[in-house]
Amino acid sequence: MDGPLLRAAYPAGEACTVTRGPEGTSSHTGPCNEYAWDFGIPADYEVSAARAGTIVFSNRSPYRQNGIEALIRPPNGRCTHCAHLNRSCHEPGDRVPQGRIVGRSGSTGASTAPHLRFQVIDCDSRVGLPATIQGRAPYARTRPVSVNQLRLTGRTVHRPGPPLGPYPLGRFRAKALLGRGPLGGRAAERSVVVRGQEGAERAASIRPGRSGRGP
Repeated sequence: MDGPLLRAAYPAGEACTVTRGPEGTSSHTGPCNEYAWDFGIPADYEVSAARAGTIVFSNRSPYRQNGIEALIRPPNGRCTHCAHLNRSCHEPGDRVPQGRIVGRSGSTGASTAPHLRFQVIDCDSRVGLPATIQGRAPYARTRPVSVNQLRLTGRTVHRPGPPLGPYPLGRFRAKALLGRGPLGGRAAERSVVVRGQEGAERAASIRPGRSGRGP
C-alpha cells in the first residue's frame, strides 16, 4: 500500500490472533473478499483507523453479509474496510487520524462469533486489494502486536504497558470499561495520556458508560 505504513486496526500494544487469512477456501473467496483478514477480537472492543483518511461509509452495509462497517479513504484512494462491527462512530465526510477509534467490534452480518474483518479495497468497486499490515502479511494463527498509536497535534497518545500475553484479549479491560474489573496489573494497560483540547475531548469520549453514537 502506498504512503505511510498501514497499522493494525486495534489499539497499540494488543496482540490479536489472525483466525482466518486471505484467500481462504470456505470464506474470503472471490474478488471482494480474497485479501481479507479475520482477527479474533471480543465484542465491543476498540477498532482503530489503520491509516488516516476520510470516512466514506459508517453504518449498516448495503451488503448484508458485512453487517455494520466502516470504510476510510486515505489519500491514495485505497479504502481500509472494517466489517462485522457492533457500532460505527463517525459520519461520512469526517476526517480521522491514524489510530482514531472508528467503531466497536462485533458479530453483525454473516458472522458466527465476534471478530474484526479487515481488508484494503478499491473505494469505488469494493474489489479487495493485496496489502500488508505493519510491513507484513500476517497468516492464520499468528498474533500481530499493534503499533497503532493516535497522534494529536504532533504528540503521541501513549498507551503504556506490554501486550496482554497469555491473557484472553480484553478479559480484564472489558470488565474495567464496564466498571466491574480491576484497573491495575498487566491487563490494565489502556490508560491514555493526551494533551490539548482535542486530546481532552478524546479522553472524554472513551470514558466507561458513555452512551450514544461515538466511541
